[in-house]
Amino acid sequence: MNVKNLFEKLFFKDIQADDYPSSRKSLMLVKVICTSVIVLVFLGGSLFVVTHAISHYKEARDNFLLEPERIEDTAVGLRKAVFFTKEEGDPTSVQGILAYLEGYEKGRLELEIGNINDIPVDLVSIQDKEGKNIYQFEENAILDPNDTIEYHIFEFYNVDEKITGNRQELFVNYSYGDGEIKQALVSPFSRIDDEIFISTDIRIKDNMSGFDFIAENDEYIYFVGDEVMISEPLFIPSGKELRVFAGQKIDLTTQAFIVTRATVDFAGDEAKPIRVFSSDGTGRGLIILQAGGRSTVSHTIFDGLDTPVSGVWSLTGAVTFYESDVDIQHSGFTNNVCEDGLNIIRSDFSITNSYFADSFSDAFDADFCTGLIIDSTFSRIGNDAVDASGSQLEIINANMESIGDKGISGGEHSQINIEGIQIMDAVIGIASKDLSLITGENISVSNSMIGITLYEKKPEFGPAFVDINNFHLTGQVDLDYLIQQKSILKIDDQLILPRSAAKESLLFEKMIAGELIQ
Repeated sequence: MNVKNLFEKLFFKDIQADDYPSSRKSLMLVKVICTSVIVLVFLGGSLFVVTHAISHYKEARDNFLLEPERIEDTAVGLRKAVFFTKEEGDPTSVQGILAYLEGYEKGRLELEIGNINDIPVDLVSIQDKEGKNIYQFEENAILDPNDTIEYHIFEFYNVDEKITGNRQELFVNYSYGDGEIKQALVSPFSRIDDEIFISTDIRIKDNMSGFDFIAENDEYIYFVGDEVMISEPLFIPSGKELRVFAGQKIDLTTQAFIVTRATVDFAGDEAKPIRVFSSDGTGRGLIILQAGGRSTVSHTIFDGLDTPVSGVWSLTGAVTFYESDVDIQHSGFTNNVCEDGLNIIRSDFSITNSYFADSFSDAFDADFCTGLIIDSTFSRIGNDAVDASGSQLEIINANMESIGDKGISGGEHSQINIEGIQIMDAVIGIASKDLSLITGENISVSNSMIGITLYEKKPEFGPAFVDINNFHLTGQVDLDYLIQQKSILKIDDQLILPRSAAKESLLFEKMIAGELIQ
């Protein structure tokens, strides 16, 4: 059904009044009511109103065809459905507020409440399902009407945690100043703010014209000047490559980030490295999105960046390559304060002679990639040094030190070959999960809680596998191997059997739940 036909049906244009001569006035009344309903729906923007209006449409139309004298009753029903009321013509019978649960923890309760009526509303109390008032609003808690719904935050403290923990059984009592108490159910979810949808600008393809430091020639786009400050999101279209020259400094401020749908060439050198940083600590990083070619990053430092966020859209990496192949060499990812310092997704990559340091969470996350890591270091990492999902990787000559969780983690049917790896001061040296296979030789794990662990985290996959030669545990290692039943660990071609201690079962429960082991 196209839009025209829909409106014809909504306005009863497929019904001729001449067929029902005695009902001309009634037909006009229904048309006016339906028109009003549609206008109210679009003005109100409420999905609840839309649903009710549509549900009553067919009933109204059928009643007209079968019994024209029932049109007035149907019209009254429509008006009641739209205005949430059981009585017609009385504004105090209309539901007056909408309430949402914004926060609930440790005795703290936070509600967001808006007046949806056209008369003032007095907030009285919060009530539980048993009818007990658990908190009283202040006497002046009055919500005045407005042309648009204005929501107000109300916070309550020292509330019984048994009450705040049950999100679906809270009510707000209110009145219209006449002493009669009315009640509205508190939605157990946060209110969806339309502004976050309006402010999501990731679909922008090109806004380069708004930046006076951007230039281009027949071959590439580039930044003019040794120091460039970007204070709002920059979107570069596909086509010409983005080239950054040796020694340039790019300062991302006020939550700015760069999205490019073209390849990049960060052409720093040892004497003049490129630096991408945030002087005010709010910079949101770099995204290379379906670039259609292979990018190059050389002698570049990405320092102190966070993950890109725009409205409802966000990523996990300070630097992200999505379906964009890349070669990274002699570069650093440091002090990044997001989930992944570097995140590469559905791409082929190489990382050589590079370093990752002081990452808040994972240093490097490879999702559904093929790639190579050579001669690189990872130090002071909050979570995993290398986290691979559904990927085929080779890691050669890597040092990992002071790792908050796992040195190397393979999941979701990954295949990882490792050679010449040193892992020191980690919680877990090597973890293989969910049908992943980790093979290698010349590996050492020292001063860590667990040397190697294998387990199934996601039931849609299965057990895990590790086959390593010349593996060494040195220093203090609390538990050499943690092997879940059905997973297979081979060290120097010898099968290592799983143990069944209760303590190990508890450790598996923590890892499967994503909890840190301490």
